[in-house]
Order: sequence, then structure tokens, then C-alpha cells
Amino acid sequence: MRKRSSIIVIVVGLVAVTIASVVSMYPSLSDARDTVEADWSTAEQALEARYEALAELSRAVRAVQADLELLDEVDDALGDWKAAASQRPTPDPDDEPPVANRVEGAAARLARTVTSRPSLRGNGDVVLALLGYLGTDPTAALQPYNDAVQRFDRARNRFPGPFFAEILGFDALSTVEVPGALAELDLPDPPTPEPPPTESDAEATTPTPAG
Repeated sequence: MRKRSSIIVIVVGLVAVTIASVVSMYPSLSDARDTVEADWSTAEQALEARYEALAELSRAVRAVQADLELLDEVDDALGDWKAAASQRPTPDPDDEPPVANRVEGAAARLARTVTSRPSLRGNGDVVLALLGYLGTDPTAALQPYNDAVQRFDRARNRFPGPFFAEILGFDALSTVEVPGALAELDLPDPPTPEPPPTESDAEATTPTPAG
């Protein structure tokens, strides 16, 4: 009887400690989640500009090689990004980052394809669109968000663990990674702009009156 009472006391004590730990973890999780949302708002703005440039690249490539299947993958990922961003009135770090990773993966494959095919890397419009996209590197804007996600994950994994964090409504979040291989691309030179017409050019094109 005394042994059973001791077991009951231990079990009740463990339950009490667990409940206290769950209650005490809520404020730290809430603060960490608020930081993630604030940093994601900044990161999302950088990604919006980047994906507008990616859409321009997709259109430029499609004008040269409309049958490239990879373009459908890029456009589908961009469509999912727009849909995820429009579902909520504020930036959403739950649904949008996984979609952003899909976009980044498809965009990296498109960039490699452009730089490896002479018909694309030799087209001035495609090259300008590619350079415009690559010029929107969001790494600096993403770093605070990714750091905040890692801090949030550490808070989730503390005792009593992520199971109870999810019960409290704090699900795991994704970081967003820009493929490092983009820095190693063999980029084509930008097209050389045509020089402005000179007076002699204008005179050469002016018709001589009859007579």
C-alpha cells in the first residue's frame, strides 16, 4: 500500500511539473513567434520584388523557347506563391516559406538552364532578365527571419518538447534558403547597348529632294 502511494505521488508530481512547464513555455514561444512574424514581413517584401523579376525572366525565356517544360514548373510555383500570400491579410510564416523554397528551387534550375543553352544565353532580352533576377538576392533580408526561426525551434524543443508546443498552437516553421550554386553560374555578358545616332547618321537617312 505504501509503495502504491509513493508511485501515485511520483506520477502526480511528474504531471504537475509537466503542466507547469507547458504553462511556462507559452510566453517564450509567443515572443519567439512574434519575432518570426515581424522578420518574415520584411523578408516577404524582398521576395515579392525577386519573384516579379523571376516572372519577367520566365516571360523572356518563353518568348525564345516556349516548349521548355521547366517554365511551367516556375510559373506554377509563382502562382502558388501569389495564392499563399493572398490568403491572409498579413504575411504568413506558416504557409509562405515552404512555397518560397519551391520557387527558389525552380528558379535555380531555370537560371542554370539559361546559362547552359546558347540559344538562351545569346538572347539579349533573356540575359537582361536573368541579370535582373539575380540582382535581387534576398539573402540579407532573409537572414534575420531564418535566425528567428532557429530561435523559435530551440524554444519549441525545450522540455516538455515540441508535442506540447503544437498543442499550444506553435507548429514548426521553415527557413528559406537561396541556392548557393547561383553564385557559381557562368553568367553571360550583358548585351552592349547600341550607340545613339549621330548627325552624320541622320543626314545619311534623310532623303535627298528630287531635282
